[in-house]
Amino acid sequence: MTPGESDRHAQVLASVEAAYSEWGSSLFRFAMRLCGNRDDAEDIVVETFTQAYRKWDSFKGTGTRLNWLYGIAVNRHAMSRRKQRNRPEAISDDAPASATNSLDRIAIEAAIVRLPLSQRQSFVLVKSEGLTSKEAAEILGRPLGTVLYEVHQAVRAIRAQVVGNDFEPQMLSRLVEAEP
Repeated sequence: MTPGESDRHAQVLASVEAAYSEWGSSLFRFAMRLCGNRDDAEDIVVETFTQAYRKWDSFKGTGTRLNWLYGIAVNRHAMSRRKQRNRPEAISDDAPASATNSLDRIAIEAAIVRLPLSQRQSFVLVKSEGLTSKEAAEILGRPLGTVLYEVHQAVRAIRAQVVGNDFEPQMLSRLVEAEP
């Protein structure tokens, strides 16, 4: 490796480490909601940053670097699902439970995991990660109208699954509030 290549390698490594420090927890939370278990989510995050390191210079600057990383995570998740087609996804005991009533949170997380993959991806990016539908559409490579529809359908499906349960109204309303 030439001195110039070594310097570039060090710069890219420092940039990836900084990105991990800033966005690693957001990407883990996103992967956790896509996968439903900690081990697979950790694998997705590691694979995402490994791919980001390899392709750091291929970022074209359209959108944000974080959205680029979300896109890599979506692709890594899709690839892992193809490899594990026969393995059912189930929410694990590691599911985030930061709400006042953790049983409500677990039930809602379980409802999210049961969503069809396309709805789950759109819903988690928009409702959990706080991205706009336009940003989610760019990350997922889908038309904006499709993402809006998928989020709407996801909200309806989650509501349908939790109706009749005694959920904390404030938590459910925050989960399914109007589109940002």
